[in-house]
Amino acid sequence: MADGLADPVTGGAVDAWDSRVVELAVASSSVTLTQVNRSLCFETEPVPWGWSPTVAVPRWYLLGVRQVEVDVGYQLAAGVTAGEARVPVVFVNAWGTSQDQWDRVVAGVGAHTVVTFDRPGVGRSPALPADLRRRSRTFGELADEVRRVLAAVAITSPCVVVGHSIGALIAMAYAARHPEHTAGLVLVDGTTLHHLETTSWPVFDGGDNQPGSSMIDIGGSITELGTAAWPMVPAAVLSSAVGRWTRLTPEEAATYAPLTVAQLDRQWQDGQRVLAEKVGAVLVVADSAGHDVPAEQPELVAACVRAVTTAAQQGSTVVSIPAVELPTAGGSVPPPPPAVPH
Repeated sequence: MADGLADPVTGGAVDAWDSRVVELAVASSSVTLTQVNRSLCFETEPVPWGWSPTVAVPRWYLLGVRQVEVDVGYQLAAGVTAGEARVPVVFVNAWGTSQDQWDRVVAGVGAHTVVTFDRPGVGRSPALPADLRRRSRTFGELADEVRRVLAAVAITSPCVVVGHSIGALIAMAYAARHPEHTAGLVLVDGTTLHHLETTSWPVFDGGDNQPGSSMIDIGGSITELGTAAWPMVPAAVLSSAVGRWTRLTPEEAATYAPLTVAQLDRQWQDGQRVLAEKVGAVLVVADSAGHDVPAEQPELVAACVRAVTTAAQQGSTVVSIPAVELPTAGGSVPPPPPAVPH
C-alpha cells in the first residue's frame, strides 16, 4: 500500500499494487493528478464526471477497478469492476497482451461485474513456476485457468465470456468445458481452426512473448476444439473489417504465400462465419477496424457485449443489436452468403 494515500471519493486507501501511485486533489471544477513515480503509465482521458479539463487518469480510478492478486496454483494479476447487473462478464486477452486491452470496452458494457486478468508472464502477472514452464498447454487448460480466476474472485454465477484473437478460442474452450458456468459468448476476430492448422506459429515457441509465460499446444488444441460441443447460449462473433488483410506490408504478405491478400481476406471472413455457425452466433463485421478491434472500435465490441448480456439476462439465445446502434458503433450484420446450387 502507498503510505498515507487515500481515494478522494471513498476515503479508503489506494491500492498501489501495480505501482500506479498518484496524489489526487478534487476541486469543484477540476481534478489534479500528480505523478509520483515517473515510470508510471497513465491514460489521458476526459475527466469521467463531465468536467472540462482533460487530465492523465489511471485506469484503476477511471474504471473503478479493484486490483487483486489471485492464487490459481500460481499467482496472477486480476482486475474486478463491481456492477449490479445479474450476469458477470469475463474478458480473455489476445496472445501477448495484458488486461489493459479491454479498458475502453469495459467502460461501455454497462452495470455488470467485470473480471479481467493477465496470463502468466504478461502484464502484471509474475512468471509461471519453472516446472510449469516446461510444458505447453491446450486452449482447454487455458480455459480452466479462466475458471480458476473466476473462482478466486468469488464469481459463482454463469458469465458472458469475451475473447479476442486466440482469446476467442480460449473462450470457446471455456464454454465447451464449463457450460454450466457460461451465460454467453462474444468472439472478437477470433483465430480460426483453419488458420491454426495452415499457419506456422513460431511465436508460440516463446509463449506469450514474455519470459516465464506459457506455450500453446496447437495440435492438442485443434483436437479439443474439433470435437467440442458448445452450450446453447446467446453469442456474437465480431469480425475485423472486410479488406483489412490488404493493409499487410509486402514483407508480411510474403509470409502467407502462395495466398494473395484478397484470398487471405476472403478466407478470414469465411472463417468468422464458420465460427459464428459453430456457436450459433450473430455475425457482426466492423466497418474499419483491423485485427485489434477492441482498440480500434471499442464501442462496437461493447455493443456486442451489451446485446449478449441482455439476451442472457432474459434467458434467451437470440441476440438482437438495435438497428440504430450498429451504424453508430461502426458495424453491420452481413447478408447471408448466396446459396450453393445443387
